[in-house]
Parts: sequence; C-alpha cells; structure tokens
Amino acid sequence: LDTKARVHINKKNFVGSMEKAITIRGDPENCTNACRKILEVLQQKTTNNSTSDMILKILIHKNLVGKIIGEEGNIIRKIMSETNTNIIVPSITDITIDSLNDERILTIKGSIENISKAQAQISAELRQKFESMHDYKLIRVKPEMTNKKYKLIIVGHSNVGKSSIVKRYCQEVHQYTKPTIGMDIHQIFIRFNNETINLEIRDTAGTEKYCSLANSCKGVHGIYIVYDITDFHSSNELDGWIKHTETSAGPDTIKILVGSKCDDTSNR
Repeated sequence: LDTKARVHINKKNFVGSMEKAITIRGDPENCTNACRKILEVLQQKTTNNSTSDMILKILIHKNLVGKIIGEEGNIIRKIMSETNTNIIVPSITDITIDSLNDERILTIKGSIENISKAQAQISAELRQKFESMHDYKLIRVKPEMTNKKYKLIIVGHSNVGKSSIVKRYCQEVHQYTKPTIGMDIHQIFIRFNNETINLEIRDTAGTEKYCSLANSCKGVHGIYIVYDITDFHSSNELDGWIKHTETSAGPDTIKILVGSKCDDTSNR
C-alpha cells in the first residue's frame, strides 16, 4: 500500500474467530489512508457491489472505551451523526477476544468513505484522551546550556529490546538494532515545567558477561529494568536484575519496571 504507513498483519487469530488484527503505524492521515485502502481491497474480494456497506473493527484499550463513548454517549453519537455510520461499542463485560489482552472491539458499519471519516475522528479522540491521562508532557528540544542533568540507565536480559526503546525515545528511530557491546550513552534535551533538562541515558548489554552493574550504576538517578513480555526466560531473569540494581545503585535511585514488545500480540 503506497500510503507511507507501516502495516503489520497479526498471525494469531482471535479466540473463536478466523479474524486477524492489522496494526497500522504512521502519521494520522497516512494511517487513515492505509485503512481506507485495506477496506477497498477487502470489498473487491468479497462483493461485486461497490456501494455495499463495510465493517471496520477497532481494538481499543478497556480504559479508553468509556472515554470514547463520552458522557451519556455524546462523543460516539456525535461521530455517528457527522459520518453517517453505525458504531457499536462494547460493554465493560464484553470479552470478545483473548482474555489476556486488555482490549475491546469497537465496530463501525457504513460506506468506506464514511468509515474512514469515523476512524479518523475516533483516532483523534483516542490520542487526545490518552494524552490527557498524563499529568505532564516531555518535549524534546535542541541541545542548550542547562544546570539540570539526570543520568538514567536501562538494564535487562539480552534481546529484550533495550536499545530499541532508547533509540525510539531519543531519536524516534523504529528499526531493528544490533546487540549492545558494553554500553552506549545517549544524550537528549527536554523541556519540563519551563525548564530545560539534559538526560543522559546509558544503554547496557544484556549478556551475562556484561552483567556487572557496580560501575555503570554509580551516580545514576533512575534505572529502567526491562523484560520481554513474550519471553518467559526474560521474566525469570527479572529477580536477578532487580537484585543487581539494588546492590549497585544508591537507596534513593528510582527504579522502574518496563515490559517490552507489548505490541507483539501474536506471541503474548
């Protein structure tokens, strides 16, 4: 699809269904265009009537379902009215897919053009609601002089995605990265509460021979302990990494546990 969006088809079927999820990533407009193209292809495959209604199902995190419905259904009714679509929202108790997931299915029915408009509005609402759930925003800025500097370190077993997390945050790079040898140090400047802050993020290797954290953790303000939610071995290694950080870092060092690869639903 020539839409500049990244499209991934999940290999795993939903429980009790032959349906598969399609993940679309990119700019909002590109994602909507990709969604429209997919619906057009499906319509050509399923019917000769180009004017027949189609159905689009959107996975929404259960914590956002109520927010997209709105008070007394005002948001979802407004979207249906403006796009001439029929939208079915799941109830809180409606478990329609794998119970290990925290997602619910929102169903849109209408013409492809109207479905695309509804999808764009719903996605915009979801982005706004998701951002409003956070009490603060960190805005990346160009390097400048600042007295505020914090050192962070990211640790965890090999192949859990530590380098991918760091590069996505620091450089907005979404790609496969080779295993880290020793340690990589990344610098990023952000604005928070009208102050510029310099973050030094240390990306460590995960192989056992690089497991010594005593020197790496000296002087750090925060530690991210990463594990792969699709890999039981990675989870089993957590206790060891937590103990390493407790003995290597100071008592006031903030520690945060991060589960990676949550978008890999086929292996969750």
